[in-house]
Amino acid sequence: MTETCISHCGDQRIIAPVVIREIIDERTCHATLPNGKVIFGFKERPEVTLNEGANAKAILSLCDFSRGEII
Repeated sequence: MTETCISHCGDQRIIAPVVIREIIDERTCHATLPNGKVIFGFKERPEVTLNEGANAKAILSLCDFSRGEII
């Protein structure tokens, strides 16, 4: 299930479920969307932890499904 939200800059975003696939460093990872597409994931919030194999949610721009903020 996806949810919609509006970002600071006014473009439309969605929140989508992802599975963390590979940790790149403490702030970035590769994650998989339910349709199998692999995205570049990043975290900005210190309370978020990245763990390989974990289910998470990502905020994606409707204009760019190649990257998303892990929340």
